[in-house]
Amino acid sequence: MSVAGWSGFVARRWPILAILAAATLLLAFVPAAQAYTARGYSATGQIFISIAPSPATPSSTSPLTDAEDAARLLASDLTEVAGSRLMAVLVASYLRQHGVQSPSVTTLQQSTSATAAGSTLTLTVSNRNRMVALVGVQAELFELSHHLSSITGSRVAGLSTLRVIGVSGAVRAAARPILTDVVLRLILGLLVTFGVAVAWDYLDGSVRGSQEIARLVGVPILARVGR
Repeated sequence: MSVAGWSGFVARRWPILAILAAATLLLAFVPAAQAYTARGYSATGQIFISIAPSPATPSSTSPLTDAEDAARLLASDLTEVAGSRLMAVLVASYLRQHGVQSPSVTTLQQSTSATAAGSTLTLTVSNRNRMVALVGVQAELFELSHHLSSITGSRVAGLSTLRVIGVSGAVRAAARPILTDVVLRLILGLLVTFGVAVAWDYLDGSVRGSQEIARLVGVPILARVGR
């Protein structure tokens, strides 16, 4: 198609092109903006776990090595406890006691994560409400320490020490990469827009102008009579 043909196509189909282009922009940018604004806040706390050596326990290795291994195992076990539904119930109760509107237990459980690196336990609570994230991670730290004996047993709890080594303020959670998503939506939307307009133009059986009449009948137009 010549340049004149393309310009004629755009002139004929500009309304549908404009409508579909606007819809493409909305579909590309609105979900991305919603995802960006809904990312919420994230607060993190860390606990260092130590277990006192027990010389009375027979072992092939030194009591100090046994204590370090036990601390690492306890940190690993507490990652599962921190993300459990029971802990979410305790955190929800803690939030209400401190005047913070608590989300549902399921939401709290899904927004809490825990990882263990050696004998250090890292807890993260994320929520759209800044106070829920901040007080939530404090609640996790408190409840783990307060209920340690019921989690591990009184004997292990008596030898264990949980020391909070850091609590970060609630900061904006990192936004997931959305540029690629926006670009793909734009490309796909523009292709669909162009395809629909071309198909509509192709299926339109009306005759448009003297040049198309000449092409259809196979003879040149010699003159035009005005209306």
